Amino acid sequence: DFVNLMKQYKGSHEDFDYFVIPTVPKNKQMRDTISTIDALSDIGVPAKKIRLVFNMLEIDDVPERVFAGLFEYHTASKSFTLRPEAVIHVNDIYGKLKGAEQGIKDILNDPTDYKEKIKTAKDADEKLHFAQMVGIKRLAAGVTEELDAVFKTLFK
Repeated sequence: DFVNLMKQYKGSHEDFDYFVIPTVPKNKQMRDTISTIDALSDIGVPAKKIRLVFNMLEIDDVPERVFAGLFEYHTASKSFTLRPEAVIHVNDIYGKLKGAEQGIKDILNDPTDYKEKIKTAKDADEKLHFAQMVGIKRLAAGVTEELDAVFKTLFK
């Protein structure tokens, strides 16, 4: 819908510095990614402004293998910018935060010393809760580092 509206408003794509397209390792979504790239190219968006992010990769996956079709398409079309390092891995934090009131930044800014709280917990349930919070905080730190690295990779 967005691209179709931009077609109606000639030159509107020039209002954007970049178009970041997240793609996941499923055949339909990769075909949709190619369609989106084509649609953006058709309205005049240059390849240097179209960037891909490889999303939801397992930690041991290699983008060139998992997204082989997109790499082949890039070689043939040169209609977008491809940086194999722009990878976001599957991370448990996204499921743990689904429906939560706190975001990743809130978790990182939480000054609570949960390891100390584990030592002073009154029962096993409380210890388990604090241990889970230690884990969530570590996941948040890792995913923040990864997202920052992807941003730097995309816009270097």
